[in-house]
Amino acid sequence: MVWLAAGVILVAAPAAGSESTQNLIKNGGAEDSPGISCKADTGYAAPAGWQVTNGLAVLQNDCSFPLSGVAGSQFFAGGDRKGVSSASQGVDLYPYAAAIDGGATRATLSGLLGGYQSQRDYAWVGVTFLDQAGNSLPGGLKIGPVTAADRGNQSTLLSRSATGAVPRLSRRARVVLSAQYFDGAVDNDGYADNISLTLQLGAPSPTPPPATGPVPIGTVSNGCGGEGWEAVVRAQNYLGNTSKYADSNINPLARTYTVSFKDACDLHDAGYAGAVVRDKLNGNRIVDFRTWSRKRVDDKFLQDLRWLCAHSGIPATARTALANCKADGGNFSVGAHSRYNFVRCFGDRFFDADLSKPGTQRAGPRQNDRIPILSRECRFKK
Repeated sequence: MVWLAAGVILVAAPAAGSESTQNLIKNGGAEDSPGISCKADTGYAAPAGWQVTNGLAVLQNDCSFPLSGVAGSQFFAGGDRKGVSSASQGVDLYPYAAAIDGGATRATLSGLLGGYQSQRDYAWVGVTFLDQAGNSLPGGLKIGPVTAADRGNQSTLLSRSATGAVPRLSRRARVVLSAQYFDGAVDNDGYADNISLTLQLGAPSPTPPPATGPVPIGTVSNGCGGEGWEAVVRAQNYLGNTSKYADSNINPLARTYTVSFKDACDLHDAGYAGAVVRDKLNGNRIVDFRTWSRKRVDDKFLQDLRWLCAHSGIPATARTALANCKADGGNFSVGAHSRYNFVRCFGDRFFDADLSKPGTQRAGPRQNDRIPILSRECRFKK
């Protein structure tokens, strides 16, 4: 027999005064869907609640020599195909947003992982944290693999776990259970069981000061610059409300297009100030920056800059001009990505992290971050 099962548990060890969630994984023990018989060793049974790739299945633990360490009567198995089998599941973290954004929430990933006798097939599980837009956030967790040597060449499951911080702004988690085939007759032989995800909730982020409704954006911004930026801007000779982009990097007679980035810069200023304003680039919808981190404000800035590149008169046929506008620039012009790098490098000193206190605060309820001067964000191109 050559089967592989992969299982994971995300559990948090309770701390004094903290609250832990129940298991956030659906069908983590492979018990909620009928599995195929180990004795029959035929057919296929998909695990309920999981999106399966390449045949990861559920197997009943009814062989003459049952798999040791199984928590119930069934477990996950890699299936009857070579290569990598996997199953994934999305976890909703929105109910815990306040605690997550407070910065002290932790998650523990644990599970029972193993394989068959001396065969090298194994399983592992990973968790990726995603923001509201579905972008991956730094961090994440992984357990496994459990090798044949770890198991002493026995058909068994062993417990594995990993604990780490849940990044601020996490709104979903993606759990991926994978099984790798190496050798054996046919089947993918790594096993797992009892998959669970729990969070140890930290204190929620402080409530921002009450909003009085959207304010005129001119009261919290003044385009691509502003008080305190002048010395930095002059030193770099970098920013301005407009930039020109030629549709060639070598032809001095190529047509040139002018793009104004003032609207994006105004919104970026409002974000650093923690204001509530109307978003001119998004149908005048109200945007409340009071709880936004600096990274989130900067990332919106890059999206807004690139939107202006595509909607300010550069036609799609002017590919060089459009590409330079969205990237680092060209012909001594500053592109969207260079402007983004500029604020990522220097912006921490201008970001108001604590709206309850006047002036710029390096630390507060709104997450600020400092970029090392030698990082890639501080390598500007013109």
